[in-house]
Amino acid sequence: MVDSASATAVAAVSLGHVRRGRFVRWVAPLLVTVAGAAAYANSFRGEFVFDDNCDIVENTAIRHLWPIQNLLIAGAEGQTGLHSRPVVVVSFAFNYAVVRLNPLCYHITNLAIHLLAALLLFGIVRRTLLLPALLERFGRAATWLALSVSLLWAVHPLQTEAVAYVVQRYESLMGLFYFLALYAAIRCGTSTKPDRWAMLTVAATLFALGSKEVAVSLPIVILLYDRAFLAGSFREAWRRRWGMYLGLLAAWMVFFAWQYQVLNRAWAGYRLPVTWYAYAGSEPGVILHYLQLSFWPGSLCLDYGWPVANRAVEIVPPLLAIVGLLGATVYGLFRRPAWGFLGGWFFLILAPTSSVLPINDLAVEHRMYLSLAAVIAMVVIGGDLLLGGVLRFLKVPTPRRAILHGTIGAVLIAAATVALGARTWLRNEDYRTGVSIWEDTVRQRPSNSRAHNNLSVGLVACGQVDKAVTHYQKALKLKPDDAEAHNNLGNVLARRGQIDEAIVQYQKALTIKPDYALAHDNLGIVLARRGQIKVAIAQYQKALTIKPDDALAHNSLGAALVACGQVDRGIAEYQKALEIKPDDVEAHDNLGNALMRRGQVDEAIAQYQRALEIKPDYAEAHDNLGAALAGRGQVIEAIAQYQKALEIKPDYAEAHYNLGNAMAGRGEFPGAIAQYQKAVEIKPDYAEAHHNLGSALASQGQFDEAIAHYRRALEIKPDYVEARVNLDKALAGRKTDRSPGSP
Repeated sequence: MVDSASATAVAAVSLGHVRRGRFVRWVAPLLVTVAGAAAYANSFRGEFVFDDNCDIVENTAIRHLWPIQNLLIAGAEGQTGLHSRPVVVVSFAFNYAVVRLNPLCYHITNLAIHLLAALLLFGIVRRTLLLPALLERFGRAATWLALSVSLLWAVHPLQTEAVAYVVQRYESLMGLFYFLALYAAIRCGTSTKPDRWAMLTVAATLFALGSKEVAVSLPIVILLYDRAFLAGSFREAWRRRWGMYLGLLAAWMVFFAWQYQVLNRAWAGYRLPVTWYAYAGSEPGVILHYLQLSFWPGSLCLDYGWPVANRAVEIVPPLLAIVGLLGATVYGLFRRPAWGFLGGWFFLILAPTSSVLPINDLAVEHRMYLSLAAVIAMVVIGGDLLLGGVLRFLKVPTPRRAILHGTIGAVLIAAATVALGARTWLRNEDYRTGVSIWEDTVRQRPSNSRAHNNLSVGLVACGQVDKAVTHYQKALKLKPDDAEAHNNLGNVLARRGQIDEAIVQYQKALTIKPDYALAHDNLGIVLARRGQIKVAIAQYQKALTIKPDDALAHNSLGAALVACGQVDRGIAEYQKALEIKPDDVEAHDNLGNALMRRGQVDEAIAQYQRALEIKPDYAEAHDNLGAALAGRGQVIEAIAQYQKALEIKPDYAEAHYNLGNAMAGRGEFPGAIAQYQKAVEIKPDYAEAHHNLGSALASQGQFDEAIAHYRRALEIKPDYVEARVNLDKALAGRKTDRSPGSP
């Protein structure tokens, strides 16, 4: 946020004259940087949310900078998310190379991109106002007006989705290169050495197109700018800079060839089940909402679930308003090119997402990232002209008028900056966690089923399972045919041990969407838990028929085959899972377990260690590595692994049990007894832990307690032969211990 000191500094800048121009040109960018950084400082505490998970956390392609084709080629090995945008994917890969999955670095990068874009906007506005066509009217105020536009744009809360929400770097990085291309085009038109600026224009355009598809409008925007401010006509623009325009045409051709390749791989951006004309009829209302948020950003929302407009009252009034604005833009382009350019900027950038091409979400705030600049520029420059006109109308004396004009303008901009920055700060708090952002979305859009579904996912991750079930049920009440919600509800019910109810939910998901591979996976998992291994295997095989590169299904099928005694086939499935997803820690751990069953201890240890390299806090891998080391006689090292597992997961009954075994093997019976007791406290039906606790107690002469635990083991597992034998020994030992003459 911007404090009162910053506001005073803005006022000082506004009063600058030509003699202080050089100083102001340095102070103004510094103010933009400080204000933007202050407004977004609290975004650094944010977690990964929503699509961050699929495009960053689960995207194994970004975990290696080489081979580069895995980052650049859509559909390459390991890719998830939108890979029609390779420039952003490479930026994620650089973040991962530096900090792995620490969100802080990703947030810092997002803010740096945004601030650089704001500085380029400052340069664009200032240089435009200093061009010959506008110099006489705006020359003295060029730096002040450029500062005002870039300052408000940098701190405006409508930008939070593109900055605080990490994955929307797609939008902000595209915006940075979009501004860079336009800035370079301006320099190309005013420099004595234009060639290098022309090459930069084309290169920046390619990078913008490689960041997000909406940059397709950039060559047209550059041409409109050239005609409005530099050349005076389209013909003259072509005559002066035909080489640059041929380069932009080539960039377009590269872009369309790339999109053809992506769309052939079934890129998922365009799959909304709505006709183009229904989408077109809905978008005028969306655009008016964007404009409302530009002036009053009070109710920002991550997921509007914007409904398709069906009634005339929903279509006609917004359509008439947008047609009017478009008409004014066309008129301006011919009669008032400077103002017309701002309208063209606004509509051309929104055209790919807010016209006739159906996209998943009808309304998304980050789409206004660039278009907002035109709105702010029009308000600031128009407001400055209006203020000057009012002061002249009031016949304020010239010397006093200049001071009053600057002071009033500075106060208004400073107040707006503080207010907008404060709102941005508050909005960043909503993006702090997956739960907080979806709670805010549900509060604003209670009828949005996807919001309830995604809130439930976050609640489950936080352990609030009962609350999650409630929201899944609300999601399904709003949208009964939501296969994903049925699947997710099944996951929660399975986690609560309600296996039958979970199966019903998975089956409903598959009735709605028979080719839902994940639901087949999950159904197989719960069937396996219920002991129906063969039926579970059939579900995994169906999932793999639908999605042959489903690492989860290969891993689960491997576990089922091993459970059936088909260890070799199980190992083959684990290996396939790891070919698809080399960083799958569960597959590494499971492969280690299968190798242990074959007696390949060294190979098993290597798999456990690999799992722990990927995920050092994987308690199960620590426990299994401990068991493998113990089997090789490295008991001290095994104990260290069990202890690490328990530091990570204190209620891990199996690790307590294994640690007890290791201590008992070293003769440390009091410690072993304590570990076994913890194991049975956590898992009362743990027959093996009861048995070994009985043996440890018997070794210490505590026969009554030992007998109780042997009997408990037999209640749980009546055919537990070893427990039966040791119970008889304990009974005999107690009898001997209590015979006449015993101490």
